Amino acid sequence: MTSIGLIGESGAVVVGRQVLPACEGVFAPLPPNLPAALRAALQEGGITRLYAHQREAIDATLSGDNVLLTTGTASGKSLAYQLPALARQLNDPGATVLALYPTK
Repeated sequence: MTSIGLIGESGAVVVGRQVLPACEGVFAPLPPNLPAALRAALQEGGITRLYAHQREAIDATLSGDNVLLTTGTASGKSLAYQLPALARQLNDPGATVLALYPTK
């Protein structure tokens, strides 16, 4: 890693940069405990598997654990929280989901 000393608009100092080579995604099957209607809708939409990080986050959420997922743009963060939310709604129509989105 090459050290550099750039100061961004926010005043934050960038002290390093590392570029990683591209790699193939790691996949996992859909969770078996998703409601059948949700599994069918996913499969109808062409989603037959998930990225491993999505599956791990979904499994943890469905187990009642708190989850913090950070990953790059377009890597599946939204689906990782939307599937447990939809599963909960299908299993309990009175359930409520609160989604907070940060802004720039």
